Amino acid sequence: MEQTPKYDLFISYADADSSWVKGYLLNALKQAGVRYHSEEAFILGKPRIQEFKNAIKESQRILLVLSPDYLGDNVKQFIDFLALAYDLKRATWSVIPLVLKPVEIPVELELLVGLDATNPEEWEEVIERLCTELQLPIPAASPKPDCPYPGMKPFTSENTGFFYGRDKEINNLLLRLRNQDYFFVIGPSGSGKSSFIFAGLVPELEENQPGKWLVKSFRPGQKPINELLKALSVSHHELENFLGFSQQQVAEFLRDSNIEIAPTFEQSDQWVTSALAQAQTDCRLLLIIDQFEELFSQVPKKVQTAFITTIQYLRQVKKCSLILAMRADFYSDLMNSSLDPIQNFERVEIAPLRGDKLREAIAAPAEKSEVYIESTLLERLLTDAADEPGVLPLIQETMILLWEQMERRLLTLRAYEKLGEEANQNRPSGLSVAISTHADATFARLKSKEKQAIARRIFIRLVQFGEGRADTRRQQLETKLKSEKDDPNLFQETLEHLIKNRLLTPSGEDGRKIDIAHETLIESWGMLQGWLETWRKEEQTRRKLETKVEYWEDLRREGGLLDAVELKEAEDWLTSPDASELGDPKNLLDLVEASRNAIKDELEQVRRTARRLRIRLMIAITLGIVAAIAAIGAFIGFKEAKKNEKIANQAKISAEEALAESNRLLKVSLSQTLADNAQRQLDMNQEELAALLARQAYNFNQIKFLASDRVDESLREVLNRVSKKVLSREYFTAISHKLS
Repeated sequence: MEQTPKYDLFISYADADSSWVKGYLLNALKQAGVRYHSEEAFILGKPRIQEFKNAIKESQRILLVLSPDYLGDNVKQFIDFLALAYDLKRATWSVIPLVLKPVEIPVELELLVGLDATNPEEWEEVIERLCTELQLPIPAASPKPDCPYPGMKPFTSENTGFFYGRDKEINNLLLRLRNQDYFFVIGPSGSGKSSFIFAGLVPELEENQPGKWLVKSFRPGQKPINELLKALSVSHHELENFLGFSQQQVAEFLRDSNIEIAPTFEQSDQWVTSALAQAQTDCRLLLIIDQFEELFSQVPKKVQTAFITTIQYLRQVKKCSLILAMRADFYSDLMNSSLDPIQNFERVEIAPLRGDKLREAIAAPAEKSEVYIESTLLERLLTDAADEPGVLPLIQETMILLWEQMERRLLTLRAYEKLGEEANQNRPSGLSVAISTHADATFARLKSKEKQAIARRIFIRLVQFGEGRADTRRQQLETKLKSEKDDPNLFQETLEHLIKNRLLTPSGEDGRKIDIAHETLIESWGMLQGWLETWRKEEQTRRKLETKVEYWEDLRREGGLLDAVELKEAEDWLTSPDASELGDPKNLLDLVEASRNAIKDELEQVRRTARRLRIRLMIAITLGIVAAIAAIGAFIGFKEAKKNEKIANQAKISAEEALAESNRLLKVSLSQTLADNAQRQLDMNQEELAALLARQAYNFNQIKFLASDRVDESLREVLNRVSKKVLSREYFTAISHKLS
């Protein structure tokens, strides 16, 4: 009795074609229930031709996957043997040629009916015909596995199993951590610094040194010391001692204000000790400050100095190690700070992945998910990546897009080429086009104009303008992205849509923070670049007005009003199309109204003062004239005409002198009143109005022989104080020139 073959199919193929065979063909055959085997089952050390003969005996049919690589792989002896393989029982040839790539078919096989898989559009038909030949059901599509690539977001400890390509750098830093406690991880944007730390270094520490490290991390953002306090979970009692506030005031201060003072070394040491005590293990603190360049791009100089002082104190804490990750293009800012000099052994440089390391980073996550990348696609990705800066986020996002176009378990070159059909001189590779195309499609799916306007405002607000260097991300609280006139439901739907499609990333628990997924998106998305070019100046004005409002609110609306020039700028903004497009800063209308009323009240007070002074002047002049007339009449009554004339002239002179003295005293009084008023306006931060009053006081005080030293001294004090504040160049120049 003839034994039934062990396998339905023996499959022979070249290594170069393994991705298609494993990702597409074998996946389909497995779904159809085909019993198959291949050369991977050959016994090591045995003659290959003997193993071929055994495979034929154990298989009902033989499938040859033909391609130039296969025919060049020294298989002629096997093909000659197969040409003689004839199934006597079924009266059929057991060999099925499958042409995967155009190739000249050997004479021994060209007479056999085969399958043509050279056209990807016909791959499913090839599978159906093969299964029909084997009398097996047509396979359904297999479910897609979860995508292992994070897109434009960094790898984290949650997907560390799919992080490849940085073994050398990880081992290097692990060795250094044994003897050092202070490092800068420096690399270009998109080189994978954050992934290296959080998916590479930290998991290795937790696995190889369990219980020895307490890892805390944060980004500086716009309030770096505030963020440090949150990361270390500093208690309310410690915060009360540090800030000198009550518990309620501490909560309000941390929410609304930027801490501008550095803790002492003792306070820093206490915070680290408290954090370690909460861990309840004898370990060290590893404090990671990611995106350290934000300290130089988003933080005022005073806060920057205080935070750097804090870092220097933390370096001295015995049980604290610091890792600061930053972009290489901000290294000059670091060198100009008090953290310089940075020693060579304190720097870990993360260069962009290239060559075999990049190949591993692309292919290994897919292979671990039992998904295969066509060899031609892999080579194309490597070629395109060679000319792209910040390539890792581009590749990872492209892999997500390709994952969505997966054919069974195969990622294909034709899917990538379809993504890159719009490549041009500005975006020459499919990588950057893929990102831009995805972002365009995501924006287009926001079909209403209202949602698209909200999305545009969100992206513009999340960009930190470079001021001579490349633009960067600007992480913001979700509440700061919403304009007062936005419909709350539409805003939330728009924001969640952008997050779901990986263009934005949320973070934080105490007030959700939103960030652009990666700086690569700013550089690669043409639509966003267009928005920034159109609205950059206007958005800078909006942010300046927003800062004015926040300052006014910080002073509990009891100071910080707009001066006349700022008021005009705010009023122009509110009536411009820019306000409608970019959104009004919250409470700007209230600040404008309060400033307008304050200026109006001040002008009215000046007018009332001027009216009182004019009345006093008229009274003084009238009294002088009456006195002169009375003196003349008295002399005329008892003197001769000639004497009377002489006396009358003397009386006239006396009256004129009395009138002049009265006028001088009045002018001095008026000048001093205006100078005092100028000082009061300066105390209220109304610099422009103070300068105007000072200038008028100066004019009254410059009558020849009438100048008052007291007024002059007062005016110089006003001008000295004004010169230390922001003042209109026109007024300051005019006044200072006259007094010099």
